Amino acid sequence: MTPGRVAFGLAPRINAAGRVDDAAVAVRLMLTNDPFQARDLASQLDQRNRERQELEGQILEEALASVATTHDLARDRAIVLASAGWHPGVLGIVASRLVERFGRPAALIGTQGNQARGSVRGAGGWHVADALGRCADILTHYGGHRSAGGFSLAPERIGEFRERLLALAAADLTAEALTPVLEIDAEVALDDLDLDLADALSRLGPHGLGNPEPVLAVRELQVMRSPRRVGRNHLKMKVRQTPSGRQVVEAIGFNLGSYAEILDRPDPPRVDLAFVPERNAWNGREILQLRVKDLRLLDGSEPATGT
Repeated sequence: MTPGRVAFGLAPRINAAGRVDDAAVAVRLMLTNDPFQARDLASQLDQRNRERQELEGQILEEALASVATTHDLARDRAIVLASAGWHPGVLGIVASRLVERFGRPAALIGTQGNQARGSVRGAGGWHVADALGRCADILTHYGGHRSAGGFSLAPERIGEFRERLLALAAADLTAEALTPVLEIDAEVALDDLDLDLADALSRLGPHGLGNPEPVLAVRELQVMRSPRRVGRNHLKMKVRQTPSGRQVVEAIGFNLGSYAEILDRPDPPRVDLAFVPERNAWNGREILQLRVKDLRLLDGSEPATGT
């Protein structure tokens, strides 16, 4: 079991139980010694995770449409959205997606009857818990830390909260602070990458806020064969370094599926990639795979916003 399998496979399923249903299912799985019960509980967690993904995708689509009509991103240094019926268990995940896409703090609020609950995710070094504390007179409950927080309030005060949070972000955050920066640890040649290097880098883990994973970069890559969108919104492709690279390597870009249409043409643009090399085991095969963190199309094109 690798840290990556825990982070992207096991942990989301354990986490999904508490987000959309009852966390006790995950607890029982951890405690049982009965393999048949464990299989049944694991199946339940997998189903809850699929439900979580469906909810997340639906709310993200609605949130993106709402951003386009409620925010001026040239002016607003935060995003604050609210809607009736948004499930509170996935609002933090969707807020993180908005932060990734728009590079600024995001707060999402779901209302049900006379209750409203929300989640905030930070960006640009903005201290989320401190910002919520400066809204304490509006909120009924709140808590969090530097990067994330949760809160509740009366639905009729959502407009007041939105204005306050946008004003705080405007006062606290500069345009430079909201410019996303991806730190590159080394620029390499694609032909120099192999499974031994991927394994060596993985042994520097587990990775997280205090120990970010090493990110490598390769310039001037040619996209081979047909890049495609897979899963919910992921980019799958094969690349080779130009002009005379020997090695063709698979690459996967999570939440980068909108690039597939641009790259899937007879003469696709060449790309620069920032990525983490990793070992990918599938159907009895183990191959080198690039987990793409970001890419730049050398013809300057970009996918349509919101795809």
